[in-house]
Amino acid sequence: MGDGSSMRFRKLLGVSRAQTSGDAMPVPEKCDRPGLTNRPAGGSGGHHRPGAAHRSPRPTGAPTSPPAGPTLSGWPRNISWSDFQEVGARPAGVNEAAQIKSDVTQPNRVGVVPDNGMRRLAAYTVTVSIGRDQSWVVTDQKSAALLAHEQGHFDITGLSARDLVTDLSALRAATLEGLQSEVTRLIEQQGTLAEALGGTASSVGQYDKETNHGSNRDAQQRWEGILRGCIQNGTRLSASLFRTEDH
Repeated sequence: MGDGSSMRFRKLLGVSRAQTSGDAMPVPEKCDRPGLTNRPAGGSGGHHRPGAAHRSPRPTGAPTSPPAGPTLSGWPRNISWSDFQEVGARPAGVNEAAQIKSDVTQPNRVGVVPDNGMRRLAAYTVTVSIGRDQSWVVTDQKSAALLAHEQGHFDITGLSARDLVTDLSALRAATLEGLQSEVTRLIEQQGTLAEALGGTASSVGQYDKETNHGSNRDAQQRWEGILRGCIQNGTRLSASLFRTEDH
């Protein structure tokens, strides 16, 4: 049995100050990170819903404040082999029987709204997804055990995204610059953790090292149990949960 994983944790660019007209400044093309703006949050993928800036008058009877912070979409869920492309043989130079590509993506621009003299993120969606074009399995190697191992990779990404959303929702700062600094720090922190545990296209993570890509059944079951506990109990994902000396 074997596995490889690849994941991408898209990072925020930086706060873009709103112009005096209320329009957001463009995000520099060289960056692939979403930016914070001083306008209502758009939908996922950077498409904005029509709406007024947060200082515009609200209709009578409307809530006194916009919905708070980001929400998570696309996880948790059980993956299936339909999330993968089937191949007759593994690619040249690859020893694994399967590979999953999971992404955590956010809008290209994120709104900022006032909150009791502070600033916080407006509502938007953080999406966890599988890149099927880069996820594959050797057809005659498919098994329930291999799929369970791939599920672990997906859940590591999902748990990292869940904890990120929790942290971003609670985040408050006095200035746009301070808010951006904390947002960037949190995203970097969770992205680094997810890559250390789940691995990347070019590095083997702790999950694969300890489970031997799923071949070590005892280690695989231990990881599955810890990940399941994090999901069911709301336990934050951390590298210390998986240290063998702690279990």
